[in-house]
Amino acid sequence: MNGNHSLLDDFLPLKLLDRIHGSEGRRPAAIRFPAAVMFVDVSRYTALVEQLAHRGRKGLEELPRLLSTSYGRCSEHVVELGGELLYFAGDSLLAYWDTEADHLGDAVRRAVECADIICQGGNDARRRGVSEIIPALHIGIGAGDLWAAALGDLSNWKLIAGGQAVAQAAACQGVARSWSYELSDYAKGVLETHSTGALNISPMEATRVHRAPIDWLAAFLPPQVRERLAHSKPARIQGALATEFDPFGQVDDDLSALDEIRPVSAVFTRITGLDCLHHSALSQHQDLCVALQDVTRSLGGPPGEFFYDDKGLVFSTAFGARGTFHRDDPRRAVHAAHSISQAVDRLGLSSSIGVATGDAFFGIVGSVRRRQLMWHGAPINRAARLMVAGDRRVLCDAPTERSSRTAFKFEPQGTLQLAGLGNVAAVFRPMEPNAASSSCASLVGRRNELEFLTRTFEEVQNGGKRLLVVQGEAGIGKSTLIASFAEELRSSGTLVSVARAERDDRRTSLLPWRRLLASLLSLPSDIEGRAVLDALITSVKDDSAIVERLPLLGGVLDVEIAESDSTRHLQAAHRGDATMRLVGDLLGAIGPHPLILILEDSQWLDSASWRLVEWVLASRSSVLILLCVRSEEVPEELRAIQRRADAARATASGTDLDDPTRFCRFMTIEDLNDAEIRELAARILGTVPPEHGLADRISALACGNPLFAEEITLTLKTEGLVAIRDGCWRSIRPLDELRYFEGVERVIRERIDQVDPKTLEVLKASAVIGRSFSFDSLKVLLKHTSAEAIRCNLDLLVAAHFIRSSGSAGEYEFRHDHIRDVVYASISADLRQRFHGTLADWLEQTEDATAGGDIAALVQHFEAAGQNDKAVTYAEIAAAKALQVGAFREVEAFLGICFSHESRQPILTKEQKLRAVRRRIQLAEAQYCRGDIHAQGVAVRRALTLAGESIRSSSVSGVRRLLASAAQLLLQQLFTPTTFKYSATARAWERELARCHSQAAMVDYFELRFIESMRHLIEAVVHAERTGITTELAIASSQVASGFGLIGLRRTCEYFIRKAERVAIALGDPATHSHVCYLDALWQVGRCNWPAIDYRIKQSQELSLQAGDQLRWSNGQVIRFWSLFYRGDWTNLEETANALLSRAQSSGNIQQEIWALRCKSLCALQADRPREAIDILKLITSSMFGSADLAAFVSSKGSLALALSRVGSNDESLQAVDETLRLLRAMHRPTSHSILVGISGVCEVLLRGRETGLSREYDEWSEWETQALYQLKRYSLAFPVGRAQYRLWKGVANWLDGEKDQALAVWNEALSAAEKLSLRQDKAMISAEMRRRQDRI
Repeated sequence: MNGNHSLLDDFLPLKLLDRIHGSEGRRPAAIRFPAAVMFVDVSRYTALVEQLAHRGRKGLEELPRLLSTSYGRCSEHVVELGGELLYFAGDSLLAYWDTEADHLGDAVRRAVECADIICQGGNDARRRGVSEIIPALHIGIGAGDLWAAALGDLSNWKLIAGGQAVAQAAACQGVARSWSYELSDYAKGVLETHSTGALNISPMEATRVHRAPIDWLAAFLPPQVRERLAHSKPARIQGALATEFDPFGQVDDDLSALDEIRPVSAVFTRITGLDCLHHSALSQHQDLCVALQDVTRSLGGPPGEFFYDDKGLVFSTAFGARGTFHRDDPRRAVHAAHSISQAVDRLGLSSSIGVATGDAFFGIVGSVRRRQLMWHGAPINRAARLMVAGDRRVLCDAPTERSSRTAFKFEPQGTLQLAGLGNVAAVFRPMEPNAASSSCASLVGRRNELEFLTRTFEEVQNGGKRLLVVQGEAGIGKSTLIASFAEELRSSGTLVSVARAERDDRRTSLLPWRRLLASLLSLPSDIEGRAVLDALITSVKDDSAIVERLPLLGGVLDVEIAESDSTRHLQAAHRGDATMRLVGDLLGAIGPHPLILILEDSQWLDSASWRLVEWVLASRSSVLILLCVRSEEVPEELRAIQRRADAARATASGTDLDDPTRFCRFMTIEDLNDAEIRELAARILGTVPPEHGLADRISALACGNPLFAEEITLTLKTEGLVAIRDGCWRSIRPLDELRYFEGVERVIRERIDQVDPKTLEVLKASAVIGRSFSFDSLKVLLKHTSAEAIRCNLDLLVAAHFIRSSGSAGEYEFRHDHIRDVVYASISADLRQRFHGTLADWLEQTEDATAGGDIAALVQHFEAAGQNDKAVTYAEIAAAKALQVGAFREVEAFLGICFSHESRQPILTKEQKLRAVRRRIQLAEAQYCRGDIHAQGVAVRRALTLAGESIRSSSVSGVRRLLASAAQLLLQQLFTPTTFKYSATARAWERELARCHSQAAMVDYFELRFIESMRHLIEAVVHAERTGITTELAIASSQVASGFGLIGLRRTCEYFIRKAERVAIALGDPATHSHVCYLDALWQVGRCNWPAIDYRIKQSQELSLQAGDQLRWSNGQVIRFWSLFYRGDWTNLEETANALLSRAQSSGNIQQEIWALRCKSLCALQADRPREAIDILKLITSSMFGSADLAAFVSSKGSLALALSRVGSNDESLQAVDETLRLLRAMHRPTSHSILVGISGVCEVLLRGRETGLSREYDEWSEWETQALYQLKRYSLAFPVGRAQYRLWKGVANWLDGEKDQALAVWNEALSAAEKLSLRQDKAMISAEMRRRQDRI
């Protein structure tokens, strides 16, 4: 709006109101005149609302945009053709064309012309991409007398329009189809009988002076609009309100602040028995209006609206509007419905009423031609439909019944198929009010919790270690309890470090641990990373092992640190693991003894932080880690810790599994008792105590939740519902009226609604920034507000207990996340998007963002601002950073943002394709680091598809492609590719393809697809050789060498191993060199080349420790275990398994943990602890359900069958045997030696069972036995390490078949093989078997 445009024109039909006011100015007043009326309705509006409501906030916020588009165009056409908009009513619009009686035909023609234009432009009015339901319009046109009246009182007037013309138009729109219109019979007759004449209404009127006073006209505006206009009034504009002019467009911005989603309870009332044409119509409508407004006003609700539509006269109101919100609005709405019904009855009329509760959008709808403050949402629709179904009753929906059942009794009315709603709905009829209930008190304290905390600390003081998880619902007092405990420790001289995780921390790896480091260094938690680094360097300058690894902290502290020789070559998961262990070492170096760490709101820890919790617990003594967690938001990482802790305690069996979760304890915080709630209320109210009855009532309402009690007490105090009388706080209202507090969200919402609009704007801007925020960031968002005004409003918010100072100058935080969440949810989508965009632009320009800091915050704000390109750019950077610090879950989240905004074009540019492939390879690497091989496979196959590499469709095509790849590899060995021929982009593409094929080969290896695995290994080398001396070439060459070694091509294997080693040495990369040595040992295990294996594993582990790469160290430890296991070195076997398990359980890699547990179970079996082995193997097999690592699964299943047979669980054992053999039949070429353990276990179960006569009970026994020996023979041919085992059990089978000479001959061969391959355990078992049989002879 510009110039002298009247703001009242935007909201009111001024010509009609001027006419109603007249020269005499009598009020209330009514007029009656001939007119053509157009009634426009949205087709399938109810279905549209329901569908959008299912989408949550975004869906509800989309609805007013759709309606504004439709209403705006209609308004334009109406005004252009000389008509005037009366009002919007839900999904309908009412307009009229005024004329004299003998020119009514011209008015009808104008209405028809307008309807025709609207319908012809129907396709343009559709919103694309919303849903399959697109808002279409259908129109009815009537003609005749239009009755309009101004009803109400001096402070609040209502415009109502009815009469013959309105009734005709409303009825006609009900039969019109979408994008068509219908005329009433009377309107058709008028068109036929009246000649065309000039209308007395000009479509382009000059600005005129209103006859009606502005104060009277302003009383027709909703109170919320009047309030915003009053606060927006420019200093230079004179008048009662800023309603005359808006020269600067300021009012538009202020009115947009009204847009919000709020919890409401809608009341719709259909009233019958009134006739607009009756001589007493005005007095009857006025009496009704005053009566119903008195009802809503007495219950604290809005005045409501009257309108005529196809259902007749309707009165609607919605409890929950800004300024009228109450925590017990559902109860008030039901009470209002009863009172309205009684008031209507007293006036000799009848009514049917619907009440519904839920979230609805409250905001301005329309265009500059006409706009209106309206409600939209599912509860508005349901209330209207219940009104129609009511039939002179009051009906309410299930949410209203649930929220009001303590106040009213309800009679179920079954379920109804409400018109326009897809699903049936439960319906209730409210009956008489319930009697007030009394509360009883019980005195219990929190002495037990504090004593438990003290005992736990004493255990830690004596050298123990504990992880204590404090759980409870939001606001139950976890933080208060822990703060009290921490203060008690500090008073005794113990240093306690406290940090808090925030909701947005999940996207920033190890941020809470950065705060803990700052706390240990006596620095503020929000200090810059450079200051933390400087303090760390000063504290550990004498520890060279730590100093050399400090560059790993770059991602944690958000600072650039020059790489050292120890960190330069660490990448991805290996760097993340090294970073996690460095932070653990730093805690040990700078932390006190005992070390007390407290992390509040730990439900928002990132995945890397959870692994670090376990690592610190495992690697430190005299440590207590306290984690506060909301019971309703327990993260999956904590659930896994709890499962492992339960399993560790259940499977102790006299052996310490060295699992850090064994030291984990859980404490649940229960509700406060009544006495404590009363004490809390007294402290909030101040030095004067509350009267005993008031304290009891607060206690009953709070239900033991201290945050709830605090909010209720503050609400009572700030609203003036309690006052000091006779030396104590007393309730001004009867105590039985203070019993309707439905939830803390409603209590907070009610307090927010009492805040001044300008202060509320500061509160909303703070909520956009986060739980913690600074004065500087607020100045950026509120650029049109002075710094002094912002400070003043912040002081008001602190005084109102919404926020508090966080200690540092200019830093603030919300008192509780619940408060921030409720405030944030109340912000309109447009305002929220604008704030996020402004904040993101500001953060992007700061030095920290330029240096790589606050990347996760930039992603969050740019995404919320709708700036997708920048969100994707920073999400890629954040994903790479998260991968470097081991936050694999966050990698997936960031890449998900990138995927959601990728181009959907079938043909991508080279750059787009490269980025898409790189993202999926990153995702595959993150999944691999988590041990999720299936998810890794999905990601890498998608990358291959995008890269144009087709996936195998048949075994024949697979072999053909393998041979083609092998030929290409051979050609490149004869004619080495020259890398200078490739551009930088081409080399980048080759590197990504090499990484892609390496990942695919790994997945296919675990899934036992040997041909595809070999093809990918070869393809990886083919692409890597085009990149020059790179890590990709070293990795790909060593992997293909291991593959050739497994199929017996030893010389080829040695060729590529030497090549990989040369590249790793040229790179000077100990981590890559360690990987080469590990793969060289891997393929040799099955061939029993023990000296080479020992040398390579030692070399690999030394290099991995030099590189700080614990993941590769653990991989080497797995090979070391198998070499000791096959050789029967029991003295070192269990120690090796325990060391592996300790590292694996803190790595966050599920696959490594499974391998470690499998090693531990084999130790238990060999040490004759079958029950312990069963517990571990059941844990493994249950966690591997659906796993892609089939070798580990088969091996574990076969071992489980053996363990079960040793404790006499024969049925379970044979079930495991059957499952193992079924899986083996589905496998092709043997690829893993570890399966031998499972097959050997199955053979032992079956042959020992036949020997004891168990086989006679099973018809399948002979088939099982034959299959098991066949599979053992097949695998022993591929892996010589299994030959002695095969001959052992083949000899037993021969003996049981009566072929004793053959059995002895086979056993002698087995002894020879075991001796030759240094398989001491196999040799001992064969010798024992032969002695036992010979003794029987």
